[in-house]
Amino acid sequence: MNSNAEKTSLLKKILSIVDDVVETCHSTIARWTPYEFVSLLTLLLLVFYPYSHQEFTRVIQLFLVAGLLYRPLLSSSLAWFAVAALASVIVAKHWHPVANHKFLTTYWLWVLAFAHWANDTGYKKQILVFNARFLVMFTMLGACIQKLLSPTYMDGSFFEMALLTESYFQFLLAIAGVDPHLPLLTNQTISAIQNPAVTLSVASVVLPVGALYSALAMAVTVWNLAIQFVLELLGFFNQRKAQIVFHLLMLAFIHSTYIAAPFIGFGWLICILCYTFSAPSYPRLSLAYLVSMLALVAYESPWRDLFL
Repeated sequence: MNSNAEKTSLLKKILSIVDDVVETCHSTIARWTPYEFVSLLTLLLLVFYPYSHQEFTRVIQLFLVAGLLYRPLLSSSLAWFAVAALASVIVAKHWHPVANHKFLTTYWLWVLAFAHWANDTGYKKQILVFNARFLVMFTMLGACIQKLLSPTYMDGSFFEMALLTESYFQFLLAIAGVDPHLPLLTNQTISAIQNPAVTLSVASVVLPVGALYSALAMAVTVWNLAIQFVLELLGFFNQRKAQIVFHLLMLAFIHSTYIAAPFIGFGWLICILCYTFSAPSYPRLSLAYLVSMLALVAYESPWRDLFL
């Protein structure tokens, strides 16, 4: 009895501490207008995960420092139009090697510019919330269509190869107990196949992987497609329960995806967008996206090397 009472008392204390932390976060964020805070998050994204252009990075760093010293600058439509235009020039000039999420980021910069340009507060909110939701829905829809139309995705062969050839998946392979030399062997074999000076004595190369590895690749395939499809479906329902389930599943998607493949810039963008359209209706739940941004940085940290 005493043990149960102590556990209950400890649980209440933990919940009380969590509630105090949440309230402190709310009061801190409340010192900023929603538009300033989203602008600040976007600037942090551009500073820590910038476009591959040194001049752009310097401009954003100056913008961030100036905005922290003089907060109205964060809501300057002129400043955001300039940033959006510069980002657009960079993407247009170097479109081929630019990561896909940079196109989405550039779109979001234009959204911020037009939102800050609007005089009506309600219209600012409408621009930000609508476009943040649109970008998330567009991303999920595009991903689902691409996977369904891919000749190598649905049979699991895409992840069977990607898990072995992409270095960021080595963490997942190590946890699954896959031979750490297999990714190196796979990449060496691919290089040999692509080398015109090398003559192969066989028509195909069979990699020494077992049923457990194939099951892992198929599990990743099914999970990735299924959760994106469900998120896209839930996005069309505005009921409170459906939206709460949407955000809980989105958080599960973010963490399950980016702990395995830490594309943190893309992850931060998704967190910022989801925070933007969840904060007005679900302020407490929206804080989970801010916590997720910190978690994604931890996923990228050197502790992953302990498993390799």
